[in-house]
Amino acid sequence: MKKIAALIDFTPTTSVVIEFVKNIAIEQQAVVALVSIVEKGNEEKIREAKEKMIPFCQELTAANINCTIDIHEGGFFDIVGSVMDKIHATLVVVGTHGKKGFKQNLFGSNILKLVKIITTPCLIVQDEMLWPKNGLSTVLFPIASHSRFEMKINQTKDVVGKAGKFLLYAIYKTDMLDDQLKNNIRLCQETFVAQKVNYELVEEDAQLYSVGFSRQTLAYAEKHKVDMISIMSQVAKDNKFFGNVDKENIILNNLGIPVLCCNDDQIH
Repeated sequence: MKKIAALIDFTPTTSVVIEFVKNIAIEQQAVVALVSIVEKGNEEKIREAKEKMIPFCQELTAANINCTIDIHEGGFFDIVGSVMDKIHATLVVVGTHGKKGFKQNLFGSNILKLVKIITTPCLIVQDEMLWPKNGLSTVLFPIASHSRFEMKINQTKDVVGKAGKFLLYAIYKTDMLDDQLKNNIRLCQETFVAQKVNYELVEEDAQLYSVGFSRQTLAYAEKHKVDMISIMSQVAKDNKFFGNVDKENIILNNLGIPVLCCNDDQIH
């Protein structure tokens, strides 16, 4: 059975995390672990965290979702990776406050650091995001020169399911295509045809390469009203200079689009 972990920091964004977790868990018939990490040895914080978790767990239980409360002690970035490994979640849902909250919240500008630490794919949501009317049915799927791109394909399919549509999105820097990029496009097409997954290949020339690919990618996402963007947490070899900035810009987009950050377990 699939298991979803919700990383809870008790900010207002927590309600968004719970809404997404609830809908995904219902669709996937998954169990849910509500996870909070508190200061080690602080009994008052531990007790407070458990009490605050109860209403969230009750909301999920009322939706017939099997829910547990997991409180762990230690430094957040020191233990979050091992905590998620022990939980054996297939997906982690994390809330952040976007660029406006860089210095005011737990994750902030460290969100990219977080998704690289956690080996499980992470779905990032922000303040005031709403669960799409038709679910996560249309996903923008940028294609880059990752050597193990099948990880992104499999992890995204697990979240979207066969009923969704994938917009395979390739931005070309030059007239010459990178061999790995060509292989990844072919891999996507062959996989989706074989598994009867609905997809469309979108190819564009780079228009804003001087500032990376994120602005052009987000412009396409906004125009076509996608429900989710899927990226790799690791930087592709063809985008090392702008890679981390691009990923942070996409994760912290101001369009209200959740972002799935897929992970290469071999790198971890």
